[in-house]
Amino acid sequence: MHYEADENELMNLVRSVNNHMNHVLNQFYSPYGLTRPQAMVLSEIERNGPVTLSLLAQRLGMTTSNLCLIAQRLEKSGFLKRKRDPQDQRSVILINTAKSHELIHQVQENVNEMIRRRLEYTDPENMDKIMEGLRLLNAVMMKQNQGDKACD
Repeated sequence: MHYEADENELMNLVRSVNNHMNHVLNQFYSPYGLTRPQAMVLSEIERNGPVTLSLLAQRLGMTTSNLCLIAQRLEKSGFLKRKRDPQDQRSVILINTAKSHELIHQVQENVNEMIRRRLEYTDPENMDKIMEGLRLLNAVMMKQNQGDKACD
C-alpha cells in the first residue's frame, strides 16, 4: 500500500470517526448544558486528577485564556473547583466536584454501552483488526507529538 495514494482516505476516515464520536458524546453531554471542550476538561481531570490550569491547557492543546473561561463556566455550574496552588500562589489548580465525577462516570458507561451495541455484530477477527489499527495509529500519533514537543 502506497501512503500518498491513501493519505486523503486516511484523513477522511480519521475525520469521519472523530465526527461520529463527537456526535455521540454531544448526545450525552448536551442535556447537562456542557459543550465538547467543557466535557474534555472534565474528562481529562477525571482521568489524571487535579491539575494546574497551565498544564491542562498544554495537555488539551488549548490556550490558557480559553481554558480559564471554560473553567470559570464549569465552576459556576458546579462541575469544577478552582483553588490556588499552595506552592505557587500565581497558579490555579482545577479539581472536579462530586457532580462532575458522577456525570463523567454515567456518560462513560452510556458511551461504552452505545459502542458495544454498534459493534456487537462485528466478528472477533475484525474487532481485533480494528483495535490493532487504533492502537497503532495512537502510538504513531503519540510518538509524533513527543517529537513535536522536543522542537518547542
